[in-house]
Amino acid sequence: MSGAGGLALATHGLRKTYATRRALDGLDLSVPMGVVYGFLGPNGAGKTTTMRVLTGLIHPDGGSVEILGKPFKRGDRRRLFDVGALVESPSFYPYLSARANLRELAASGAPVTPKRIEELLDLAGLCDRADDEVQGYSMGMKQRLGIAAALLSDPKLLLLDEPANGLDPAGIVAMRDTLRALAGQGKTVFVSSHLLAEVQVMADMVGIIAAGKLVREGPLRELLSMQGVVKARVRPNLVDAAIATLTPDLPAERLTETDREEGWLSVRIAPERAEEITRRLAGAGIFVSGMESGTDLEMLFLELTGGQAIGEGSFIGLSAPGNGDEAAGKGTAA
Repeated sequence: MSGAGGLALATHGLRKTYATRRALDGLDLSVPMGVVYGFLGPNGAGKTTTMRVLTGLIHPDGGSVEILGKPFKRGDRRRLFDVGALVESPSFYPYLSARANLRELAASGAPVTPKRIEELLDLAGLCDRADDEVQGYSMGMKQRLGIAAALLSDPKLLLLDEPANGLDPAGIVAMRDTLRALAGQGKTVFVSSHLLAEVQVMADMVGIIAAGKLVREGPLRELLSMQGVVKARVRPNLVDAAIATLTPDLPAERLTETDREEGWLSVRIAPERAEEITRRLAGAGIFVSGMESGTDLEMLFLELTGGQAIGEGSFIGLSAPGNGDEAAGKGTAA
């Protein structure tokens, strides 16, 4: 899906320094209306600082932010009525129920009807536990309640930091479907996540940052089309020999994906040239027993960020501990 109607979110030259370390160094982002935008970066790249600036939790040292086509400045609290956000771990009154927590949050922002609260409890899958004290909720349940809180005012823009944190596989799938459905309704979903495979399935656009700067941004399909990848399988004891045979003309590396059997390697080559792999390996007495073509967001990410690992963290809900790139401060649903 491509965005329509201009930009939902934009930053221009955003800067933020903590002591002597620069967390954001001229960050420029352009997020169209009506898309799921995956915001990616290695540990310490500035993702959480960015999320805090966008939600008004901290103020930048320089640069500007535009939200839904208008400048976002200090004191623009009412502008956030059109923005739903959850940054870091969601915070609730532990001795109140989920329903009561949503009512309290609704009282502090734009008007929300009781019907809307019930709709969100249903969306989050919490109807059966809506009257239970939140202190008895699991992390995943709190995450789902966090998303419900972020959606209270039916926002046009949703800012989510690690939305899959604490969710089981079924919850992650439900989260993905929900965020895609919201984008289908014309809302914009800005997701900071470390789950590259999930972002690859869910996002329309991706922005990748490193050291506080944007290193690549654009439609996901276009970014991946720039990087052809073919995965080939040989006998496990011949993987190193296969890599040596292909490299450096055809850069290759061992695949260590946990859901794969041993013997797979990834080769940087356009899928239409896959026969070059089999021909070259066969010439060295190494025979390919399986092959897959495709593109890989993880490889693109590692290439653009200098091989740095993405920060850890882990539906419907949010969010994760800070990525190590920011000063202290707790996020709230906005």
